[in-house]
Amino acid sequence: MKKFENIYIASDIDGTFLWECAYIPPKNIEKIQYFIENGGHFAFSTGRNQFDTAKVLPSFRKFCNMPCIFCNGSLLFDPKTDEIINPQYILPEDKAAMVFHTVRENFADFAGTRATTSRGFLIYEEDDVMHRIFGANGYLAISESVPIDKIDGKDFFKIVIDAGTARRNEVHDYLAKIYGDIFELTYSAPNLVEIQPKGVSKAFQINYLKNEARKINPNAKFYCIGDYENDFNMLLAADVAVCPENATEHIKSVADIMTCHCKDGAIADLIDKIEESLI
Repeated sequence: MKKFENIYIASDIDGTFLWECAYIPPKNIEKIQYFIENGGHFAFSTGRNQFDTAKVLPSFRKFCNMPCIFCNGSLLFDPKTDEIINPQYILPEDKAAMVFHTVRENFADFAGTRATTSRGFLIYEEDDVMHRIFGANGYLAISESVPIDKIDGKDFFKIVIDAGTARRNEVHDYLAKIYGDIFELTYSAPNLVEIQPKGVSKAFQINYLKNEARKINPNAKFYCIGDYENDFNMLLAADVAVCPENATEHIKSVADIMTCHCKDGAIADLIDKIEESLI
């Protein structure tokens, strides 16, 4: 039996594996390869989808040997086959579509709206804010833009409102009053409000993965690591909850282990700590 055979790691990307959308500590790559070669199981657990994950981590499939949690738990993605597993869609569809209109009618001067579907991002033509943001970061190439009256809410894994940092909470609270009983609302970054199916989070898919893994390996032990509010439920669902030094205080409050700062190689540090615990 290889030393890491019972160890499963689910890692957030931004602020945990990747620093400021650009820097991957080289030791993370080296340690993940070592971890997998010695029987470990690794996947990303992120708010991103498979398309924008590939933009910041073009070779992400090489790092993963179990399904990734994408869209903050709305789907699992098999990095070997590109199959979508256990998808969760926002329902009802008409209410999902209505979110776009609500944001446009109340916050269009500073907030942009996008949905994630199986094809990539969906934005509406009249959304100047989102077109500007996506144009600046190169995401228009993985986006479909349609007139707002063509937004029908079908095939939505999640909706994201980029409201900026100053008024993000205001947008969240306004939307929560209207949609809080039917959708899950959370923060995934200082500028982002996310809407998902009710009851869905990263934890939803962690529990699914744990159940599947333990059918084959009853000793499977899940380490989950993340730094921000959309990681909170995942850490609660983990067998061992982990956060990097740069995590929010709320996240630190539920972590069993704290690693070094993301930019110093938090994943490598976690693997070192796991290995030390096995000796």
